[in-house]
Amino acid sequence: MIFCLAPIGAYLLPMAASFKTRPRFYCKHTNTHEMELECTCMTISADEWAQKMKDARPISYKWLVGKIRKNMPELYDALALQFPNPYDQNCAVNRDYYILVHSAIEYFIRKH
Repeated sequence: MIFCLAPIGAYLLPMAASFKTRPRFYCKHTNTHEMELECTCMTISADEWAQKMKDARPISYKWLVGKIRKNMPELYDALALQFPNPYDQNCAVNRDYYILVHSAIEYFIRKH
């Protein structure tokens, strides 16, 4: 397994070559996983990225951050989403994912 350090908010967390080896962020309601961080653009191939971005349309950054704050507080804290984000206009949604763009990294949060 290859590790590098990737900045996430105010923290430096190890980024594994395979995202499946990393701990996942789930929503706080353990019986009903409404949202799940599946991967980032750094951990998938260009073809996988294109498939995940298919049919993506813009979404309100404020609404998405509120949903993450409510359902995934660990991710909210890890990314320090309470601070301004210059990439807020790049957030998107499609049938399967909420796509949060933070620090020029796309976070693919699977809908359930």
